[in-house]
Amino acid sequence: MSSNNVKYPDIPHRTEGGSHDTVSIYCANSVETAIDYYEKLKARFKSVNEWHAFSDKVKAEFSLFNGRTALPIGRFEKGNLIRIDVPGIGNPSGGGYDWTEIVDIQTGGEEWSSPFLCMTLRPCPAPGSHFYSGYIYKYFCHKKGRNMHLCGGPR
Repeated sequence: MSSNNVKYPDIPHRTEGGSHDTVSIYCANSVETAIDYYEKLKARFKSVNEWHAFSDKVKAEFSLFNGRTALPIGRFEKGNLIRIDVPGIGNPSGGGYDWTEIVDIQTGGEEWSSPFLCMTLRPCPAPGSHFYSGYIYKYFCHKKGRNMHLCGGPR
């Protein structure tokens, strides 16, 4: 995982395609509660293999794979792949799954009491597939302020 030690996340600039910003803010009653909430959600954010279990509204299943060996893993790091099993027909070119690559992970803000953990995803071919061209990026950010918590994405 890369650490930028910066105050604010570097949000990639979009030059093509549409965008949709979604933001959720939780205001805690104390700084301690905000810190606990941030740490809990940071752990969830990194637990890709468990994302489907965090909400009964999410019907897709997510699995983290090593980007070099295409073997299932549990480590959240740049270069790894996320396999997405969306109910329905499935993506025939991806073996019935959609695939994304973690192209960037940013952390920072600790010195300013405003830590964040962000990741940028890009659609990619299934391991072993060829002839895939994708320019779409998804950006997710998880940030704690003094006594609030902010989640945003995709961008």
